Amino acid sequence: AVRQSAAEAAAVVNRPLEEQAKRARQQVPAEVLAKAEVFDAFQLFQGRRNYFAEDGVHFNERGTRLLATAVFAELRREVSRCLRRMADAQSVIPENPMGL
Repeated sequence: AVRQSAAEAAAVVNRPLEEQAKRARQQVPAEVLAKAEVFDAFQLFQGRRNYFAEDGVHFNERGTRLLATAVFAELRREVSRCLRRMADAQSVIPENPMGL
């Protein structure tokens, strides 16, 4: 159910882009489309009671910082991968570089 919610959220964000591209008879580049992924923080916090508030459900300040750091690290990894793919794509020599 959580993954389905993430996919639906991405669709809501992407729908206007795709509709506009369709009217222009173009495709939206995959890099531009939003992706919503599930970040599994369960293992990150498993057994770490000192990261939760007294209610045992919500994070305290320390837990919030840990979660923010973990999410930032994941985003940084994804951006790095995307930039590497883009750089690799630009470094590829086309089959017919002269256009003949």
